[in-house]
Amino acid sequence: MSMYAYKDLNRNEKLYAKDGAMENKDRRFYCPNPSCNAHMHICGLGGIKTAYFSANRKDFGHTKGCPFGAKISFSPGEYDENSFDFDNALDALTTPNRPISKKEEPSLHTTGRAAARPLRTIRQIYDMCKSTKKWDR
Repeated sequence: MSMYAYKDLNRNEKLYAKDGAMENKDRRFYCPNPSCNAHMHICGLGGIKTAYFSANRKDFGHTKGCPFGAKISFSPGEYDENSFDFDNALDALTTPNRPISKKEEPSLHTTGRAAARPLRTIRQIYDMCKSTKKWDR
């Protein structure tokens, strides 16, 4: 999965899935990894989740070891990249998890969208970088 793919084999023209509203879902796009010949197709347009590219056609998947073949759990709407603090992320990696306390009375659920939170784990940071930046050649 990827948040972007290339329109051309030479990987000169990048397309972000969120900007692909007018694209044909059957059109083939190219994996960001130049060593991978996967057939990428746009998915999730008009859905409640963020649109993405996936190599979901049989016999046209990612090459073995392609980093774009793994599921990406990053969803841009859930995170606020501007609130990322490198020192806080490092502290979180070295601090033991706090135990979760259970309440006797359940909280009332709020309605509406949850506030975006900062990136805090290595996996979240890696998935964000992989899904939104150009793959280094």
